[in-house]
Amino acid sequence: MESALPWRRVPRTTVAVGAVIAVMALVLGTYVGLRSPWGAKHARAETGIAMRANPDDDLVSFRADDGETLAFRSDGIVWESGNEGGWGSPPCIRKALAKAKVEIGRVWVAGPEGRRFREVVWVKCL
Repeated sequence: MESALPWRRVPRTTVAVGAVIAVMALVLGTYVGLRSPWGAKHARAETGIAMRANPDDDLVSFRADDGETLAFRSDGIVWESGNEGGWGSPPCIRKALAKAKVEIGRVWVAGPEGRRFREVVWVKCL
């Protein structure tokens, strides 16, 4: 007696090849989705010491716990300090030459001619 279910007549190799193709499409789709230039990007969090360079501008120097250094402008950045948050200069680095323990969020940004650079997108005062 022949089975009433049509999928039982499909050769096992065809099912195996179809499953492999489906898994490959899922992996490729996930990779492309995470690397695409559209949609939200997830910032990499790093902790370290930040210090406002001088009272005349908003330039901040940051040294990560692993020794990596970078500079960023604090005037238009999203910040969090305790239960408060806002947009602009974070309260823990408003005073010139005062060091503060912070956590930053940074992303890689594509620049002209394919060069990449790090951009600080948020600061959390610790």
